Amino acid sequence: MARLTLTGLILLLALLLSGCSRTSDEQRIRDAMAAMQQAMESRNPRAFMAHVSDDFIGNSADFDRAALANLLRIEVLRNESIGATLGPIDIEMQGDRARV
Repeated sequence: MARLTLTGLILLLALLLSGCSRTSDEQRIRDAMAAMQQAMESRNPRAFMAHVSDDFIGNSADFDRAALANLLRIEVLRNESIGATLGPIDIEMQGDRARV
């Protein structure tokens, strides 16, 4: 009986600890990118932009967050359906920032 109780406590502790595990920053980024993909396929640029940092800058300095939001709106207006395919994603963590 004591062995069964000890085994039960160990299993309960393992379950509780696994529930406390924190999702890695890289996994959270991957999850956000999947949500962004779903947002665009659902024609919802606002949901997409919820994942974009306020200080976002694209590959050129003149392509900022506002320019990205405008581009997404144009794509939704121009196309009946939108498909997005994610390829391999390389994520570089730089302190509390990431380069994707």
